[in-house]
Amino acid sequence: MYRPPAVSGHDPAVANEVIDAHPFALLLTVGADGALTSSHLPILRQEDALVGHVALGNPHARTTATHATVIFQGPHGYVSPTWYGAPEAHVPTWNYVAVHVSGRFEFLGEEETAAALDQLVERFEAVWSVSPPVRDRLSAGIRGFRVRMDEVEARLKLSQNREEADAMRVTDHFRRTDPALATWMRRALQGRKGE
Repeated sequence: MYRPPAVSGHDPAVANEVIDAHPFALLLTVGADGALTSSHLPILRQEDALVGHVALGNPHARTTATHATVIFQGPHGYVSPTWYGAPEAHVPTWNYVAVHVSGRFEFLGEEETAAALDQLVERFEAVWSVSPPVRDRLSAGIRGFRVRMDEVEARLKLSQNREEADAMRVTDHFRRTDPALATWMRRALQGRKGE
């Protein structure tokens, strides 16, 4: 990931916050044949690893890959140069929060797959519950996986490289149109002041 120093996130707690808040991720692997496989999936963090599952029909269920990259994307939005004090001196850009996790990819056994399925249901489902027989039937159609969090890179591109007045104009715009992105921007600007 391209991470200029001004927009790199070095705090593991911030990366974990993004992962936990935005668990719908992109799983990328390259098999022994050199083929890239990608899947959009809910993936959850468990201490120093990520867990998820794929349907047996998904090519990821048969991958020979031993390494994976998982990309989590937080709030993001287009930034117009017209929002700056001197629009003619700037170009359009995009503010965003993203985390890339790379590490060893491995399939889970039956019990671990069932536990990962339970974790997903517990996280996202408020009403539906899974009895052991139903969980076993569902687990038969999926293959669980784990990605070790060997390398974690965060990029928080939130107008930190702009003059404070321009950064505040962009933050004010997002306060009206994307409050989540505005919150991240306020945090980044406060962090910049604390340097």
